[in-house]
Amino acid sequence: MQSVRGSSGAVFAKAGLIMFPKNPPVVSKKLRDSAKGQECTVRLVGVCNWDPATTVLAHLRIPGTGIGLKESDFHAAYCCSECHNHIDGRVKRIFPIEYLKIAFFEGMVRTQGIMVQKGLIKVL
Repeated sequence: MQSVRGSSGAVFAKAGLIMFPKNPPVVSKKLRDSAKGQECTVRLVGVCNWDPATTVLAHLRIPGTGIGLKESDFHAAYCCSECHNHIDGRVKRIFPIEYLKIAFFEGMVRTQGIMVQKGLIKVL
């Protein structure tokens, strides 16, 4: 998926013949800081170190976001350092990409539930 800039300066994602506006990602220090000391919610079997001291708010790369760009902070999961290394591809892949995506999305759902309980995300 390519990005193009319209005549008004707005950025659009181009998917075939369909173009739709790209929303800038939500960046929240509160959401990122909330990962500190949390249990990993991604939980890759045989990989997760279960060490809350290594947990960060991890983002999954989505096609079309571009290199160096992350999804919004509410599209993220509390992730230990070992799971994060596998999700980001910093280590040799031992899992199919489909498994990594499913584990990440399950972790994202768990993380969002925790964030709602903590009052970090509000449902109106």
